[in-house]
Amino acid sequence: MAQFLGMPKVQFFDNNGDALSLGKLYTYEPLTTTNKATYPTIADAIAGTSANTNPVILDSRGEANVVLIGNTKLVLKDSHDILIWTVDNVNDDATILDTNGNEIIELTTIDSAVNHIGIVNATTGNSPIVRAEGEADTGITFDNRDGEEILILDSIASSVNEITIKSAITNVNPSLECTGEANTGITFANSEQEEILILDSIATSVNELTIKSAITGANPSISATGEADTGITFFNDQSEELLILDSIATAVNHFTIKNSAANNAVELLAIGDDTNISMTFIAQGTGVYNFSGTSTTSTNISLYENTANGTNAIGIKAPASIASNRTITLTDEDITLSVSTQAEMETGTSLTDFVTPGRMQNHPGVAKFWVHIDETGTPSVTNSHNVAGITDTATGRIQIGITTDFSSVAYSIAGTAGDDDAAGVALFVYLDGAQAAGSVDVAIETDAGALTDADYVSVIGFGDQ
Repeated sequence: MAQFLGMPKVQFFDNNGDALSLGKLYTYEPLTTTNKATYPTIADAIAGTSANTNPVILDSRGEANVVLIGNTKLVLKDSHDILIWTVDNVNDDATILDTNGNEIIELTTIDSAVNHIGIVNATTGNSPIVRAEGEADTGITFDNRDGEEILILDSIASSVNEITIKSAITNVNPSLECTGEANTGITFANSEQEEILILDSIATSVNELTIKSAITGANPSISATGEADTGITFFNDQSEELLILDSIATAVNHFTIKNSAANNAVELLAIGDDTNISMTFIAQGTGVYNFSGTSTTSTNISLYENTANGTNAIGIKAPASIASNRTITLTDEDITLSVSTQAEMETGTSLTDFVTPGRMQNHPGVAKFWVHIDETGTPSVTNSHNVAGITDTATGRIQIGITTDFSSVAYSIAGTAGDDDAAGVALFVYLDGAQAAGSVDVAIETDAGALTDADYVSVIGFGDQ
């Protein structure tokens, strides 16, 4: 690149600070004593015509027109060829300095350059232009001091859309705009030209997203701004809705989704100004609410106690395997799901408590023991409930031992007997003597009043345990 050594003329001074009148400037190839040409104008330097004399003879003001091409060794002498200074490797790059001699802009060059920066001024109401000139569709690259790219402004053929950055008045945000064709958005891509973020636009749009920072302890926000009570819709790449965050007028309550530390559950919270906030989940049509299990466990829903009482919960868990869909249908009445206690079973009046198998026997209408006895040979129990065993005390007499005693002797028994060899003979089973809380004696008698061993005997007992 050809560049004036000084703008517009270069001026030199002697050791006393006076203009070096008729001084001599010798120019050489760097680090040598081989003469190197300089030129009075840039046009001459480019064309290689009208080279200066070497040395260049300064005028009475110590000035000359000197255009360098490439790095040059300069030797300055007075009119009597007395050396003043030598400077090697003076480059032809242009540097704009401030009044203190500090660099403001340095213009450098490379060999065989064809592209460059053009600066164009402008008329009233229009902006000056800094543009890439030379080859078609050339952009501009901004580097740091180490030659590493900081910003690349690239270009494509026949482009009509561009980015405009606007400043703003007090209390208004500067803007980064897509200008050119109507309703054009902005696309952010990675180094592989793959889209990272697309900010798209539609005609006559009035609503937009606003991203706000936050003070210490507060969350940054993404807001729908524009018309009042506008929500946000998330789409997939087929323009199908994924999630709609809708809004109503004068809303004061909202959802908060909270993450969690290890081994803790994430949270979906109802938050707002109201003290008591409910949550409503609405399916569409005949749709249902599904809570899916995982590959290793079935669905488990935990219902927690009041936090003032602790952190315990009641779990509702599906079985690991279900043969087909099952349904629990509730009736149109208030129901409290609680397990009946023994006292509640003995009262037998609740219509809302549910009964476990272990509590069933506490109901007054349920037998507390029963037994079926085979007397065809040695008496033996063929089947029973809450019976410890039997004792054949005599002909027609049996004692039945009860595993879990009655609470008192005030209980009732009933019995039947049968004998396949005594056709037409009636058999009676009755209490034989005083009964105990843990055992009862029964007798088997014919209708003629004779004690007898029947083929089978069945006895059942009711009362409180």
